[in-house]
Amino acid sequence: MQTRAWLVLPVMLLLAAACVPVPQGSLPPTSVPPGPAPTSVETAAESPPSPTVVATIPASATPEQAAADGWQTYTNTEAGFSVRYPPNWSLTPSPPSTPEPMMNVDVLEGHIELQWGSGFGGACYAYSALHLAQGQIPACFYVAPDGTYQWSLTSVKLPTVGVAGFASTKDAEPASADVVLAILATLTFEAPENLGTAAPTAAPGQAQDLVVDNASASFWPKGNWYFLVTGQQYGKDCYVALPGLGAAAEVRPELPEAGSYEVFAWWCGNPHADQTGHGIIEVHRSAGDAAPQAVGVNYQANAGQWQSLGVYNLQPDAFLTIKSVLDGRVVADAFRFVYRSPAAAEAVPTSMPSGPAVSGNPPSPLPQVTSGDLATRLALAAWTSPSITIPTAPGICCVPAMVRCRRAT
Repeated sequence: MQTRAWLVLPVMLLLAAACVPVPQGSLPPTSVPPGPAPTSVETAAESPPSPTVVATIPASATPEQAAADGWQTYTNTEAGFSVRYPPNWSLTPSPPSTPEPMMNVDVLEGHIELQWGSGFGGACYAYSALHLAQGQIPACFYVAPDGTYQWSLTSVKLPTVGVAGFASTKDAEPASADVVLAILATLTFEAPENLGTAAPTAAPGQAQDLVVDNASASFWPKGNWYFLVTGQQYGKDCYVALPGLGAAAEVRPELPEAGSYEVFAWWCGNPHADQTGHGIIEVHRSAGDAAPQAVGVNYQANAGQWQSLGVYNLQPDAFLTIKSVLDGRVVADAFRFVYRSPAAAEAVPTSMPSGPAVSGNPPSPLPQVTSGDLATRLALAAWTSPSITIPTAPGICCVPAMVRCRRAT
């Protein structure tokens, strides 16, 4: 009888006492509990006027928020940040601080705490990207035992203070997470030192060559996209999504005019060589494109250079969609939109690479270890059952092909 043993490798999560407030280059196996926001900043020298709350209608930050009316804006003039929130949420601002604040907390509905002051410290095993109005910041994300979502925001350094925070959902429903993320996506800061630049803009009629990096305000991650540095990234880092169907991202270039654009993608290499060869990037020619063009992408090749996704007639509100897949990691880095002419014939790339059918369930453990890149690295792909001879004692006959024995008569 043949016995098989499966080894389960536990994931070790480590929380340190302090860390440098930059994204981690390693890849996390799982989400982890949040820790305090890491960084430290100088204290404020004096106390400006107290924070104020005014009623306004927010600019469009997400599709869900675009239809919202009556959102309020909270502006903390002492710290130098603003945030918008729905009318059914309440806000409790912290009292005016002393000339040397350690930490002040503004609370939104008990689910979002915006901390500002100095003396932040802490660490997270691996950060995922969180979208704010001016770009991305690292956030430590995990799901609590009761199913609620939890985020710990790393500190954004302002001229006199740092702003960090914690956020959680009221329940395990995805709609609750959408509201929290929509609120966080409205956070703006005065003169932030560690955020991306604003989205590129240009006047209509000019030759366009717009680049949207993963760190910019025009890149919208959803789900767990982790930071990765490989030496082949465009900019300071790129993002990677683990195998599964839970991560997606949108690239919203806000084109200045309609026309024919060639679209390019740049992805970083993966040091673990386990990225998918069957990725898909969708080109939405407009915000309401009912039939976006799906372009097949092999993330195992051509890293660290621009790859054309084709030429398309795009409206100003056109966008791209990148999604995680089941059979490997997906990397997302930079995207380029080059204006070619007014509306013209589209040039779609070659057909998508063939691959395994997408389903809602991952393969069973045996196919996972006996196929694909992992099988090659483990030298399993060419493995066959060898012909063996088993010495036997007198009176015992063995059939090697069946690996079964019986007593001879």
